[in-house]
Amino acid sequence: VQYKDAQGQPQVLPVDGGSRTVTVPGLSASRRYKFNLYGVWGRKRLGPISTDAVTAPATEEPPSQPQLGELTASHVSPDSVQLEWSVPAGAFDSFTVQYKDAQGQPQVLPVDGGSRTVTVPGLSASRRYKFNLYGAWGRKRLGPISTDAVTAPVEEELPSQPQLGELAVSHVSPDSVQLEWSVPEGAFDSFTVQYKDAQGQPQVLPVDGGSRTVTVPGLSASRRYKFNLYGVWGRKRLGPISTDAVTATEEPPSQPQLGELTVSHVSPDSVQLEWSVPEGAFDSFTVQYKDAQGQPQVLPVDGGSRTVTVPGLSASRRYKFNLYGVWGRKRLGPISTDAVTAPATEEPPLQPHLGELGVSHVSSDSVQLEWSVPEGAFDSFTVQYKDAQGQPQVLPVDGGSRTVTVPGLSASRRYKFNLYGVWGRKRLGPISTDAFTAPAPATEEPPLQPQLGELTASHVSSDSVQLEWSVPEGAFDSFTVQYKDAQGQPQVLPVDGGSRTVTVPGLSASRRYKFNLYGVYGREQLGPISTDAVTAPATEEPPSQPQLGELTASHVSPDSVQLEWSVPEGAFDSFTVQYKDAQGQPQVLPVDGGSRTVTVPGLSASRRYKFNLYGVWGRKRLGPISTDAVTATEEPPSQPQLGELTVSHVGPDSVQLEWSVPEGAFDSFTVQYKDAQGQPQVLPVDGGSRTVTVPGLSASRRYKFNLYGVWGRKRLGPISTDAVTGE
Repeated sequence: VQYKDAQGQPQVLPVDGGSRTVTVPGLSASRRYKFNLYGVWGRKRLGPISTDAVTAPATEEPPSQPQLGELTASHVSPDSVQLEWSVPAGAFDSFTVQYKDAQGQPQVLPVDGGSRTVTVPGLSASRRYKFNLYGAWGRKRLGPISTDAVTAPVEEELPSQPQLGELAVSHVSPDSVQLEWSVPEGAFDSFTVQYKDAQGQPQVLPVDGGSRTVTVPGLSASRRYKFNLYGVWGRKRLGPISTDAVTATEEPPSQPQLGELTVSHVSPDSVQLEWSVPEGAFDSFTVQYKDAQGQPQVLPVDGGSRTVTVPGLSASRRYKFNLYGVWGRKRLGPISTDAVTAPATEEPPLQPHLGELGVSHVSSDSVQLEWSVPEGAFDSFTVQYKDAQGQPQVLPVDGGSRTVTVPGLSASRRYKFNLYGVWGRKRLGPISTDAFTAPAPATEEPPLQPQLGELTASHVSSDSVQLEWSVPEGAFDSFTVQYKDAQGQPQVLPVDGGSRTVTVPGLSASRRYKFNLYGVYGREQLGPISTDAVTAPATEEPPSQPQLGELTASHVSPDSVQLEWSVPEGAFDSFTVQYKDAQGQPQVLPVDGGSRTVTVPGLSASRRYKFNLYGVWGRKRLGPISTDAVTATEEPPSQPQLGELTVSHVGPDSVQLEWSVPEGAFDSFTVQYKDAQGQPQVLPVDGGSRTVTVPGLSASRRYKFNLYGVWGRKRLGPISTDAVTGE
């Protein structure tokens, strides 16, 4: 599940393949979110399917805004500064420390909201730094408070320069080579092995200074490689010493075979399949069948499994199941079997009924709705209506509610509200009502609507046009310029409300463009005013295409890597560094075109990263050049411990759990249990919580709950407890 949080940052919530529901925690009240759900099938990501939701308004009185006190430097060393600060009133959610490193690159250090001190690492000796601290409170960023500090000088006598001995190959396989080397004198801080891969791309493998051997992985079989080893000593790179090696020939594994597919267990809504693999091993399997509506369904299974349960079937129905084995890029099979699901044994509950929908309270910007359910119970409700711009809106309501307030409406306007009841997979209704919002309070005289004047082209070049306009009356919140590019695609350029001129870049020479300017005033878009302009012919000879040189990792810490690169010819407009974080999510770091070094922050310790650097030149993206780096080892904190798990509250459809952590701190928790259909469910919980409510349970049913603590890459536990839901 992917969505953006209240700060606009993308978030990813993983869900196991057997689940059909998940609760997204940690959202902000009264806020619209768009959720995209992707299905992962083997190495493919299918989808997304999407939906919008507006979180309910917060009922608590918002806390008073906190205040930042003073920021001081309490301890200084040659490569770090310890900062301390005070918060005289209130509490912040988190802090960020901002400063520029020795290369002038901006750096950001996040700090949790409970801290009042932080050590800024990786600084240069005898250098003045300015530190700005911001406090994050809800959606606001308060501050900064600032302080200056000069790092201490390096007092140690530099040791004598070390020397590299010989580099040799000690072991060869089809996809790797083991290298060994000697250091006859002195000691290096670290080493780097450089070589070119099968595609001719330069690769860099960092090695710690205490090692004398390393295995270079990911090579191609039966191929000659040249390896260069450099020794890093302080800021110097010594060497290289070199050797050649030819990787061994790879024997292809024999193709695996599928055996028989049988049905081992049948229920009204599921079938358990079993199969054999008499020879070889598959990477994964897929089960394909058609559901009750005739739609094809695919169920992925890992390569080590020999059984799988196909859920969500219809009772008393014949299904044909095909099983395929995936081996490398090949799909073998299928083997097939038929099965008839068992008849339904339970009497389905009576369908609930919607009563009447009425309006119980009206204000200038909201309407309170009330409704009745004369028979049965719904799982949830949805209220649908169109806003002042005619856009459809959906407001979700839980199944136990009989009233809801619809916020964000316009004054003195007629709205039609439709209420639907959700019962299992059915949506019943709607029941409807109309309402007029109250007129806006007459305390303030609304400002006069602004007016747009004339739009002119004041300067024209071969690839840009400068526009100017007037606003004879009033003030706009912002403007937008709309036009079509050389390919006929519509483009939109936003402009702040205080501007009266803007340059439209990226145009084609000797081409006529029509520009429309709109003024945005509150929720209204006024205009457009228009003008035509013809770009000047191209007079200059285009500069020659620049070239990227080599990319290397020049400094490594537990949570950052410093990259360096060269541009042997020409100049780029900008660069982008791309890599995947510890969760496998792609990250992009923009760098200005004049830089030749950048520090990538926020990495995980003792982890291999691959960095790709692209050069942006006009509309072209050149590259990439690549390098690998392993972050330094971080002294791990002591392992936390789980205490006891207890049930603190029980309802007919929910259970509240509580637990203790007698020692240490976890990054997060997960609660695992099986629902009334026996399907495993996973509920994620943040690491600071000690209680959670498990919703959506069935009445008068025994459940077993397992709680795991997630600490780094480890999952500790579980601790367990049983509970029986109320009637």
